Amino acid sequence: TVTTDVIIQLVPSDYAPIFPEGGFRGSIQENPINGDAVLNGTGPNALVIQAVDPDPQASLDSVRYTWHMRPAEAPGALAIDEITGAVTVANASLVDFETTPVLHYQVRARDDALLFYVTDVYVNVTNVQEAPTAVLLNGSTDVRVPENYEGNIGNLTTIDPEGGTFTYELLTASHYTLEQYADGVSYLNLSTPFDFEATA
Repeated sequence: TVTTDVIIQLVPSDYAPIFPEGGFRGSIQENPINGDAVLNGTGPNALVIQAVDPDPQASLDSVRYTWHMRPAEAPGALAIDEITGAVTVANASLVDFETTPVLHYQVRARDDALLFYVTDVYVNVTNVQEAPTAVLLNGSTDVRVPENYEGNIGNLTTIDPEGGTFTYELLTASHYTLEQYADGVSYLNLSTPFDFEATA
């Protein structure tokens, strides 16, 4: 009978980086500036994505962060720093409460062994009150009225990102009057007729 020694050397397994359970949540006001930081939760600190690598000898300096999935409605709205994990605004025009109140991304952390882990990032876009952008008469800014006409010439409406009910004030009232009702309907009336030959 021959006996011999067998040496079994255990080597540590290589594990992928992991994220905290539940992912990450942030917030940003609509109409920001490119480069603005996304806030962690409701703030005041900036949102920084950080993974943990369970490998005993691992260094987080080797972990790289990239977007794994972007929202279809606003794919380029936010950027993530590959090294630090800081989340910032990349395209401010896409950060709009009325169109996309929540930006849902997935972030991927990859180590130098090319092992990776993915988690969700939800960023709430908070509303900012915006001024109306236009006032229309009968849905247009170009309305034609025959000379010597007196009476109602149209319904006033407003284009506003928030919508709502509006009141109006005449800045030039010499030929016009307003009718405004509680339900938000407003009419513009011509009280003094125009003469084509005198005003053309």
